Amino acid sequence: MILEIRLDGKYKKAADLVCKEADEEIFIVLANCEMSAQETAVFTLTGTGRLIWQQLDGTNSVLQVIEQVLENYEAPEEEVRQDVVAFLEELAVRGMIIE
Repeated sequence: MILEIRLDGKYKKAADLVCKEADEEIFIVLANCEMSAQETAVFTLTGTGRLIWQQLDGTNSVLQVIEQVLENYEAPEEEVRQDVVAFLEELAVRGMIIE
């Protein structure tokens, strides 16, 4: 079942991920992924994606994550809101976050 991202929802990283932070990047390996050997299941997050990922600890609501992004980047609030929700939806589709 795919999560429906709610602004008051609190999400955290799925337990079956392997994450490594290096410099300004976060590398995420999907350990329980149904991909062939030729395909990769490694994701790299930088910038805003990295900031959002770091906030996903199960204690911050989506609204709080949006506030963090607004504090760190100059962008219209509605655009940030849409982008954060879209990013979280993508993570949910891939099974990378849980509620």
